[in-house]
Amino acid sequence: MISLLIAQNTFREAIRDRALAGLVVAGLAVLLLSQPLGALALGEGVRLTADLGLASISILGLLAILLVGSHLVAKE
Repeated sequence: MISLLIAQNTFREAIRDRALAGLVVAGLAVLLLSQPLGALALGEGVRLTADLGLASISILGLLAILLVGSHLVAKE
């Protein structure tokens, strides 16, 4: 029960961080920019969108983990 409360408080602190909002905006920008790039892919637009989406999830997820971890350690 206590670990659930700790997880909830950690999640609330992470949501308030502006860096995560920037990562969300960056993810949306990648998705929006992948649509015009799909027209240049000569019939592989769906594949390009999927590849860019998966790559951005990996990179932005790694950045989110690093940012949240460093901010939580710094606050302690």
